[in-house]
Amino acid sequence: MTDPTIRTIAMIVPDWLQKSLAVLLNSLTGFRLVGTASSVDELLLGEISPGPDIILLDVPKDVTRGREELTRLKSNWPEAYYITVVSKTKDCAYMLAHGADKALIKGVPPDVLVQALSQYQE
Repeated sequence: MTDPTIRTIAMIVPDWLQKSLAVLLNSLTGFRLVGTASSVDELLLGEISPGPDIILLDVPKDVTRGREELTRLKSNWPEAYYITVVSKTKDCAYMLAHGADKALIKGVPPDVLVQALSQYQE
């Protein structure tokens, strides 16, 4: 049985960022990293059951592709809380308008990401 006070996280980020981000996420009280992938396809092929509470999605520069990836993820895990990470400020509004729960700019300090994670509400 899963502890209901633990929030599970899956992340889709570039390979070069996975280890350092995993260290950060695994160090947080109340969160557990359950999936890591470098693409949406890779995460969808993985067996994460039950689905993650939070999905962290690194959006490519082509935000239209990012919107499509978000739509695919939401069709698989509609109840998840989606945090997208984008390159430009204007892309935050675009991703929020297309279903993201939170949008951050790439390069934000770790405490900003931690704050975004803590805003998840069941």
